[in-house]
Amino acid sequence: MSRSNSEIIEPPNPLGKAKSGDGPVRIDPNIVHRAEEAVEELNDEYSSWAQKDIDGPKAAVAVAASNPEELRNAIAEIYKRALDLKVQGGVFGYDLITSIGDLLTKFMEGRDTINNRDFAVISTHINAMQAVIREDIKGDGGRIGFQIVDGLGELVQKFKSEFSTGFFDLELVQTNWCDIIRRMTVHILKLSVGIDSLSHLAERQRQRIVDAAKAGDAAQLRHLTRATPRRAEEVLDGGSIYWVIKGAIRGRQRIVGIDTAVNHLGLARCALIFDPELVPVRARPHRPFQGWRYLEMADAPPDAVGVTDQSGDMPAEMAEELRALGLL
Repeated sequence: MSRSNSEIIEPPNPLGKAKSGDGPVRIDPNIVHRAEEAVEELNDEYSSWAQKDIDGPKAAVAVAASNPEELRNAIAEIYKRALDLKVQGGVFGYDLITSIGDLLTKFMEGRDTINNRDFAVISTHINAMQAVIREDIKGDGGRIGFQIVDGLGELVQKFKSEFSTGFFDLELVQTNWCDIIRRMTVHILKLSVGIDSLSHLAERQRQRIVDAAKAGDAAQLRHLTRATPRRAEEVLDGGSIYWVIKGAIRGRQRIVGIDTAVNHLGLARCALIFDPELVPVRARPHRPFQGWRYLEMADAPPDAVGVTDQSGDMPAEMAEELRALGLL
């Protein structure tokens, strides 16, 4: 069949429409919120599971280095744990763990022995995953994530090309990934459930402030989350919460505080407190996700304030598509 005669048919998604309120049935936002909290709780537990998978190869490397008779078992353990990390990371929002796990499994495939330089390469992958979990880097890690993946790829290539020369550059092996991750401000990315537009979000937030004042609570805007950002210092160093609305990042609010709070069930939560000023940004498409994620500065869309809108009278959807393509 020729390309011009082919047609891509996308089946309707009634659940997505129900969640957003566009379909014939509208799901109660409170139910969606409780479901998101349950998923977020599982996501939070993943870091503990991942830590066990990371500790496994670390222990295997240590045992094999001191006892050559355990080498075969160590190789099997490292490969198994790396494969688990590769498969599970992306499921729980840690795409960077999946990428590093993929690199490590490929490095381990077909090996029946390991030498000291192999151990160095393996340890560098393990240390990188340890840094991702310790610093709670969700998603692909943005620019920092690409730097880590590229660095590990470069290390493996150096290993392959320099194996026969006896020379091995230790610069990448000794990289402190945590120091690299901590060098800049980081933002928070959050899906705004049940919201149709920035004006709708602003209206909802104004009502929340009014309701809080009536109840005698602090008149502040906040989002409660089970997970306290491990990179709180970087978030508070000029970071914002960016809102994903209707399939695109559309606005942000500066995060002015991170505090403890109690939700409607009396459970301890972390409160992200943000400035009432809602700043529109250049719309950037983003797929749905659960909970929240870090957004690196280099990956954040620019503010739309003061940007000339060249869309004229064209339909809003068309204008948005053109902006996504960089044509407006």
